[in-house]
Amino acid sequence: MHVTLAFVLMFSAGLLGATALQLIRVTRSLVGLEASAQTLRSRMAVVRLFSDQSGPSAGVASAPA
Repeated sequence: MHVTLAFVLMFSAGLLGATALQLIRVTRSLVGLEASAQTLRSRMAVVRLFSDQSGPSAGVASAPA
């Protein structure tokens, strides 16, 4: 009886440990994805800023048709 209970408790603890590790991995992945998305948003903002400054509205004359 005690051996079965000990086995069940060890098995349950192992499952909880594996679940905790998976949760940590998923959390780290989500944090990494958010950081990547933030970097991409920053880069796109810079590209938009430079493309707005160098467009026809920035004083560059367009060729007549």
